Amino acid sequence: MLMVSACRQAPRAPAVPNVFDQEGEHKFNGDFFITVYKADNLIAGTVRHNGVDIVAHHPRASNYSTWFYYWDESSMKLWFYSGDVGTDLWQLEGDSLVKKS
Repeated sequence: MLMVSACRQAPRAPAVPNVFDQEGEHKFNGDFFITVYKADNLIAGTVRHNGVDIVAHHPRASNYSTWFYYWDESSMKLWFYSGDVGTDLWQLEGDSLVKKS
């Protein structure tokens, strides 16, 4: 017999600075914004600087997997991690984020 029970969602831990793991618009490094959203249960993000989109990121990462964007102030890098597709990285160069391999 298969038994299924409803479980209460555990409360979220306090937000960690510069970790963006929720949908919405997030500000980082002064005047950069990242908008994180779901499209067909896949995570996507757009980075904007001075009102101009400079990165459109569509990694095909599942919303059901662990994922987050992280801004590392010390190295001036934006990271994306997903348990199902791996890691992406951009380096801030001037007013642009340049994708690194």
